[in-house]
Amino acid sequence: MRLRNDVDRLLLYALGQATISVDDVREIVGPASLQDDWAMTNAIEAGDGKTALRQLGLMLEGGAAPEKILGQLGWLVRTRFPLQMPSAVRPAVQALFRTDLDLKRSAGEPRVLLERLVVELCTRGTARAVPGASVRR
Repeated sequence: MRLRNDVDRLLLYALGQATISVDDVREIVGPASLQDDWAMTNAIEAGDGKTALRQLGLMLEGGAAPEKILGQLGWLVRTRFPLQMPSAVRPAVQALFRTDLDLKRSAGEPRVLLERLVVELCTRGTARAVPGASVRR
């Protein structure tokens, strides 16, 4: 239904033009939209980093607050990791805390900080999978 509506609006917008450009489509349709609020967490559980990062990008571009996304990732680690991968809980919690601190201290671009966390969680929370991600203090 949405696709049909977007195509109809696009055809009206481009009425009289010989071609329809990508810019025309972007003007009418807008950016890709998030269809499933839990797609990122589902992809992380499946270890699908590519999909998880794409969904994270859609969330951020859609205006989701980094703190909200971090909260969702915290829920995933607290509720799903203990059942599916108990040995990954500790490094995942450490990665969550590090990311939370970095966000609060403005220690980097929020998108980059969250992307790093998502990659770590996709590798089952093992900080060793991301070189330099875990530093003992």
